Amino acid sequence: MSAAAAAAAAVVWCLSCLYMLCAVRAGIIVFCIAFGVIIGKMGEKAQVMIDFFQCLNEVVMKLVWIIMWSVPSTYTYV
Repeated sequence: MSAAAAAAAAVVWCLSCLYMLCAVRAGIIVFCIAFGVIIGKMGEKAQVMIDFFQCLNEVVMKLVWIIMWSVPSTYTYV
């Protein structure tokens, strides 16, 4: 295989991987939006799920705060 053919094959492979990643991301985004809309329309029946995701949000925010707070101190040892 010539160098030009190998380079072309590599470009095609990279573009196909990029396309697949974008398609997966788009599917996840559409699913999340649809899930949120449906949960929002369910009203009182979905209160348990809403409470769960609010609690999960608090946990993630606290983890992010801890990570952001600890990062500057780790760079002093580098």
